[in-house]
Amino acid sequence: MAADISIPLILGTDSASDELVKIDLARTGNLLLAGATKQGKSHCIHNLIRQIETLTTPPKLILFDPKRCEFGRYKERYRVIEGLEDAKDVLFGELFDREIVCKRALSICTDRSPIVIVIDELLDLIFMHKSRSKQYFSDRLRYEAIIKILTLGPEYDIFTIISTQTADKDILTKEILESFKTRIAFRTINGQDSRRIIKKSGAENLLGRVEAILYQEGKCRKIQCP
Repeated sequence: MAADISIPLILGTDSASDELVKIDLARTGNLLLAGATKQGKSHCIHNLIRQIETLTTPPKLILFDPKRCEFGRYKERYRVIEGLEDAKDVLFGELFDREIVCKRALSICTDRSPIVIVIDELLDLIFMHKSRSKQYFSDRLRYEAIIKILTLGPEYDIFTIISTQTADKDILTKEILESFKTRIAFRTINGQDSRRIIKKSGAENLLGRVEAILYQEGKCRKIQCP
């Protein structure tokens, strides 16, 4: 990762001190947004995209919208990958290919500009394919490809924001979670999901939409989302 890269983002305000909660995505590497449906993840993603757009030197954005319901408004400005099959082909072919990742030979990038990948419900996409074919998710090459973009991506200035409403242990595996040192838990359907996302109960009691719990460097704090 280039030392001069900075992607500052405001996640909200600290519920206790009312101070702004900020991160530098170029330092955290990846950001996970997880929680039950309609609890504020989509609003948070759009807020983060707007912040990235206003940076003095914004990174390149690649948006994945397998359900065709979140990123249509950005088509004229960024590369938007829509649909289950298109997303699958790009994610497990073009984007996650080890040679392409390591050489940064993405079709839209011929320079060293940083890239931010925003994925809406990628893990649900994997889960859907798993339900169709028991062999899909057990294919270690594809699973390792996901881990590779999360672990090696930041080294090549490729940073990832992923949203998921599925906290199932077969989706948010230990390896995947370890790739996210920074996580935001929105309201979950139960304490078990909360513990999987942020290693403690509490997200199941959030008010929803406006409240979330930030997990960072092994510590948790409640935040108010913008």
